[in-house]
Amino acid sequence: MKNLALLSVTALLIAGCGSEKSKENQIAIISGKIDSAKTAFLVLKEINEVVPEINDTIKIDSTGSFHVALPLKQEKYLSLICGGDRAQLFLSPADTLSVNFKAGSIGETIEFTGKSSDMNNFLKQKRIDQKNRRPFMQG
Repeated sequence: MKNLALLSVTALLIAGCGSEKSKENQIAIISGKIDSAKTAFLVLKEINEVVPEINDTIKIDSTGSFHVALPLKQEKYLSLICGGDRAQLFLSPADTLSVNFKAGSIGETIEFTGKSSDMNNFLKQKRIDQKNRRPFMQG
């Protein structure tokens, strides 16, 4: 009976340690290319956080390409800002997301590929739909 209890406690400890590892930071990658980039940097900011964990500047190279690796513990909603234009992104731990767009029209031209591209395409369409929606009281 003692052996069974010891085995049960050991199994719980091993399972508990395994779940703790999933809460550690995992690297998420955002990369892409900007057509007609007029700025040398992108800004990446966490949305809806009083004290954002992510507030980063990403260098754009001479070809318009960029790449950033972010340590994440959980899913995040982020703003990607290029000059005065912005887009909302969704990123999860261990994600790889490719983001391509034309400078000056990020909302209309942004394209996503990668692990969370479906969610990001949904957010893009939602923003376009909201932008095109007529105000409720408009005649």
